[in-house]
Amino acid sequence: MNQHAWISAVLDDMIDYALRNDLAEIRGELTRTADRIAPMLDELDDTEPVDGACDVIAIPPRRA
Repeated sequence: MNQHAWISAVLDDMIDYALRNDLAEIRGELTRTADRIAPMLDELDDTEPVDGACDVIAIPPRRA
């Protein structure tokens, strides 16, 4: 797993959210985006995370 793998996980969660909430157009756009960037992320698979961590911005729960 590389340091950018979180992008796929977040997109998957967003796609699932759109599916559960009947947001078909948004789900379609997110799915197309995920399909388009997957090959780019796969090219980076040999890169290990720096210090075993990823940079993620913390969002207060009330704004998430």
